Amino acid sequence: MITRIVKMSVKKGKVKDFIRYFEKYNEEIKSFDGCEHHDFLEDKNDLFTFFTYTTWKTERQIERYRRSETHRLHKEKLQEFYEKDDAAWTVEKI
Repeated sequence: MITRIVKMSVKKGKVKDFIRYFEKYNEEIKSFDGCEHHDFLEDKNDLFTFFTYTTWKTERQIERYRRSETHRLHKEKLQEFYEKDDAAWTVEKI
């Protein structure tokens, strides 16, 4: 199992629109083949920082998602909300 963690910093004044958009996008991620679990999280100390925590069956499935038209379109749309580039890590249990 592979875990993908993404950190997103959102512009002031865009948080409500970002959350509204991302809640819709969440369902598409969850339904993508190979996605086992997906959480959308808000930093407790910084109201402008959000994370996703997603587990995938295999690395091949996450890579297929990352190359998909769905991911490309949503990533493009999300850019308008970002204060700075997102940061992402792909990890696995030891």
